[in-house]
Amino acid sequence: RVIISQRLQPGNWVSLTDRIIVNLKDYLVNLPIIKIAAIVFDKAQKIRLTFGKSICMAVETGFDTDCNGATVGSILGMRNGIENIGEIWTKPVEDTIHTSIFGEETVKISECAQKTLEHMA
Repeated sequence: RVIISQRLQPGNWVSLTDRIIVNLKDYLVNLPIIKIAAIVFDKAQKIRLTFGKSICMAVETGFDTDCNGATVGSILGMRNGIENIGEIWTKPVEDTIHTSIFGEETVKISECAQKTLEHMA
């Protein structure tokens, strides 16, 4: 409730994140996931921003930067579709993930996305 109420107040993204952190300060020490959730929620709501700008804003906030950026990117990618991500982000990875999982060393991102959709159905 605090995160949503703070989101509805006017202000830029920096002050919004600051307000969320101030309001949740008693919880953030022992529950860092609340901090990350607040940042991700805030950045994922920035629907007028580009995919890249939303990720950069999430990372610039600090804290668990890799998770913030990855989570915001995932949410926006699922919501807006791959066609709205942009080649600057998709071309370098060539639809491929390299893992350390025996038997699954190289997998296609599109196949992972399809499996996720099948599990959600």
